[in-house]
Amino acid sequence: MPDLELRRFEEYEGGLHLPSPAGVGCAILRCASGSGLRIDRLVAALRVDPASTARVVDAANRVAGAGERSTVVSAAEALHPRHLHELAVSFHSRGQRRGAGREFDHDRYWRWSLACAVAAEQIAAKDGHFDPEEAHAAALVSRIGVLALATAEPTNFDALLRDHATRPVQELLAAESRAFDFDHYELAASMMLGWGWPEWMSLAVRELGLPGRHAAALPPRGQAFASLLRHAGLMASDIVEAAPRPGERARRRTRVYEAAGLGPMLRDDSLHWATMRRLRELAEALDDPHAPSRLVPDAVAKPGGESMHGIKVLAVDDDPVDLRLLVAQLEREGCDVLPARDGHEALDLAMRHHPQAMVADWTMPNMSGSELCRRLRELEPHKPLFLVLLTGLDDEGRAVEAYESGADEYVTKPCNPRLLVARLKSGLRLARHQEADAARRAELQAEGRRIELHAKRMAGLAATDQLTGLPSRARVLEVLRRQWDHGQSTGAPLAIALFDLDHFKRVNDEHGHDAGDEVLRAVARLLQRHVRKGDCLARFGGEEFLLACPGTDAAAAQIAAERLRGALAAEPIVRAGFQGRLTLSCGIAERGPGMLGVDGLLKAADLALYEAKAGGRDRVRRAS
Repeated sequence: MPDLELRRFEEYEGGLHLPSPAGVGCAILRCASGSGLRIDRLVAALRVDPASTARVVDAANRVAGAGERSTVVSAAEALHPRHLHELAVSFHSRGQRRGAGREFDHDRYWRWSLACAVAAEQIAAKDGHFDPEEAHAAALVSRIGVLALATAEPTNFDALLRDHATRPVQELLAAESRAFDFDHYELAASMMLGWGWPEWMSLAVRELGLPGRHAAALPPRGQAFASLLRHAGLMASDIVEAAPRPGERARRRTRVYEAAGLGPMLRDDSLHWATMRRLRELAEALDDPHAPSRLVPDAVAKPGGESMHGIKVLAVDDDPVDLRLLVAQLEREGCDVLPARDGHEALDLAMRHHPQAMVADWTMPNMSGSELCRRLRELEPHKPLFLVLLTGLDDEGRAVEAYESGADEYVTKPCNPRLLVARLKSGLRLARHQEADAARRAELQAEGRRIELHAKRMAGLAATDQLTGLPSRARVLEVLRRQWDHGQSTGAPLAIALFDLDHFKRVNDEHGHDAGDEVLRAVARLLQRHVRKGDCLARFGGEEFLLACPGTDAAAAQIAAERLRGALAAEPIVRAGFQGRLTLSCGIAERGPGMLGVDGLLKAADLALYEAKAGGRDRVRRAS
């Protein structure tokens, strides 16, 4: 990491515990309650919070050999489930204190960050150029520099926010550069580098600051990713910021997106609605009473009992008099009514407030009631939503068209208020039963996925040596048996190299077994770097390693083994108090006629290894 980036990272991240939303902490604590640790729910809770996402990725990238991980999902794969949970709980317990400033709105920051993450995920999924999980995580932490400044510099940052409350964001960024020598996007990029994020991704975040300031250092992939993040930010601002009326919001969104140069795919309202739906699902997944209000605009309401009290009903009619009458009828029954004067406004309200029912006039300009029903069914295919159409015509053709459009009922106008309410109650009762059945099916499916995930994890543990991360003895024997059978039918050669660390007992005796384990891990990583593509290096037991070489004869396997032996001899190992050079002895064997399967191949390699040991060690011998 460059010196400037390192200084920023250490100053603002070293020892700094960034706060998290309360709903996330509660969800984390619930993940280990009851029958056991729910790793899938834990990951879901962590990936909605910028601070938790950053720290889990940082922890995973500090694990030896983990590589550049950039999502909570990939980071979780590198950490033991119990370790992951302990980390998450510690983040929550240490990260609740906020900065003392009054100008910074923590809740709005969290809502915007999650909206940006979900928008980026949806854009990436739709255009197919980037991994949606990576887009989600990068967008989630793209403005974490703001949170760091508000936490570490509450007084100074508060003054900047107060002075620039009504000014363009570019002026705030310039003021940050003057006050701190960097803006919050540059700080976020430096922090991401410190946490082990890929450099091109952190550079893309840095580019979100003052236009063109870092464009020359940005590779093409980073430029495309910065564009994705910038467009996701526009969507997030539209979702989080209030507008006078939903209809005005939709029109303003079109103007802003077109001015920003977004293509037709990103200007499509369905992308906006898909983002809103995903936000609601994430809030519901946290299962916390504070989560929706903290993370998603317009909290999600759930159906109550048999009465209509508290039920959200969308009332749609272009005639203002008929709309007032309809609203009054529904409010007398205790409904929470959402009035809309056309189909576009109704769609926006539906995606924001998630009503349980809709009553809409059939004949409206721009979008008819039947088209509105069809669009709602397409956007919410699995949500129980009871739809009623009001029509002045009562004929068989109109009824068929209503049901084909997705409506559950149609009522002729002028409608009897008692009949309308009775049909709504009946439909909502059925919808609640369907919702309960869907919830039970979802829980059964989730349990099936948990069992499958557990089985895969157990299989992965069996196939991986837990100390070195190399394939296990069982795994490499499985590979050898499969290659043996393949060679028997095709005549393809098969060779192996069996390695043993020379005098390794001295390491354990003089430095302890913990140091010995560290040395074994270092040796495994070194050898793995020099393995040919197509070969399989495994820990065979103790200080023994086995190299399987499919399609290779003994002569070629000997060359490969000499490369590994020479690499280890040339590079000193410095780990946990041990410092020195180690050597390998190796035995080579090739499948031959009369050999009794894989066991015979291993026995021949073991005899050759014994000859290498007897011949003075640090050498390779081929079975005769």
